[in-house]
Amino acid sequence: MATYREINGGSIQNRATNPSNVKEGEVWYNEDTGKLRYGKFTEGSPTSASWATGGNLNLGRFALGGAGTQTAALAFAGLDPNYYYGETESYNGSSWTEVNDTNTDRADVGSNGTQTSALLYGGRKSPGGVQTTENESWNGSNWTEVGDLNTARQSLAGAGADNTAAVAFGGFSPAGPTSGSHGETEIFNGSSWSEVADLNQVRNDLAGTGIYTSALAVGGIVGGQPPSSALTETWNGSSWTEVGDLNTNRRDLGITGSQPNNTAAIVFGGQIGFNGPKTAIVESWNGSSWTEIVDLNTSRYDLAGGGTNTAGIAFAGRDPNPTTSTEEFSAATTGVDTITATSIETS
Repeated sequence: MATYREINGGSIQNRATNPSNVKEGEVWYNEDTGKLRYGKFTEGSPTSASWATGGNLNLGRFALGGAGTQTAALAFAGLDPNYYYGETESYNGSSWTEVNDTNTDRADVGSNGTQTSALLYGGRKSPGGVQTTENESWNGSNWTEVGDLNTARQSLAGAGADNTAAVAFGGFSPAGPTSGSHGETEIFNGSSWSEVADLNQVRNDLAGTGIYTSALAVGGIVGGQPPSSALTETWNGSSWTEVGDLNTNRRDLGITGSQPNNTAAIVFGGQIGFNGPKTAIVESWNGSSWTEIVDLNTSRYDLAGGGTNTAGIAFAGRDPNPTTSTEEFSAATTGVDTITATSIETS
């Protein structure tokens, strides 16, 4: 029988502790434990993408704004069939806590940012669901009115890392000199908005994610007319480019992406067609095309979200009634191989 020395070209070494970088098949004697140890290889187990149930919001609503991450999210404003809301709630990864309200109760808003640095702009407010240009900035404890949008509109989308820089696009106005669906794009510099290049397709009830120089505009209703759209456009800070369509056309969908670029995102939920069924379908964006992945647990539309394309959060919306439901997304993993110090049992 061959010896360990003959196979490995050396004898088993005594070590005070286990080596920091264990190699597969390496054998040593651990003086601290008085046992033989070896480097054992374990193949990592892959996991599938999934949605898990999170803590419920305190107030059920839809057409609200959202910001933040999976473990530090912010939900604000919104609507139910009877009221416009200014309620703001903060999420810590397990439960929602009510914090200070917005200055203006409204719904169908644009939003972006983090749990401590967010923006809320446009939308419609009571009485009468009037479109507004009002813009509010969140500092982690209070909302403050700052520079207004140039164009009043509801059902718009936005993108931005915080409350100092954002891009707002699309939307709808039911009456007045700017009635109809919008393509206007505006950039916020921390104090005021400036109009820049329009979307290629005017639309409303769309979703947006990214930052003010690298954003996505997805889905919605083109020209304010049915059916809903599968269109995707990317923003490079100066112009919009049409890219690969969604697999399922929809409006009032949720979205979250990986900052600071527009090359990775997921969309979830929404309403198929114009007044069609709600959906639980989720699609993942890789910078050029969309792929269907694991569905939400609950079909819904007019919802909000946050986080990234690998660790996202979806909350509120209607199914068709206003819901308080929260779901947390985990992307699929390939599994991580490991080599660990393992005792050799001797008789």
